[in-house]
Amino acid sequence: MSGGLGGAVWAATGEPWAVPVAVAVGVLTDIDHLVDVFDGVEEGYKLHMLRPFHAWEFAALGVFALFAYFNNPLYLAAVLGYISHIALDEVGNTTNSFAYFMTYRAFVKFKRKRLTPHVFSPRHWSQSSPPFWAKYEPTIYQLWRWYKGRGSRGDRSGA
Repeated sequence: MSGGLGGAVWAATGEPWAVPVAVAVGVLTDIDHLVDVFDGVEEGYKLHMLRPFHAWEFAALGVFALFAYFNNPLYLAAVLGYISHIALDEVGNTTNSFAYFMTYRAFVKFKRKRLTPHVFSPRHWSQSSPPFWAKYEPTIYQLWRWYKGRGSRGDRSGA
């Protein structure tokens, strides 16, 4: 997604470096997952969800700085790359609605049980959660579930 937004910035401004800048920021945002390596484990899951670079507050600061100080296509590409990363994570990951706000994570002391409570629920693992794409392709998801169900009943004999 960040590559496409970088391409749009390039098309609009004529700055070809917008593409690699947007992609780099969109990808390197995930470098903060390395912090999780040093976190403790409880019930097979990390205790905390720190992710210092995953915060809507930074996106808001980036947009503010873009309009107030930096009228630069490369900075625009960086901000759009970052926002696209956070937006896709917000939509694609099953977390508390406020988990991508650093202030909320700090308020709940970065406790994973407060930010991703479903992971600690036995109900979550007893029922398969629909994949992200099921929201957009419910008919295909129903066919996929039907096909998966066929295999568990063993009626693949064709008789």
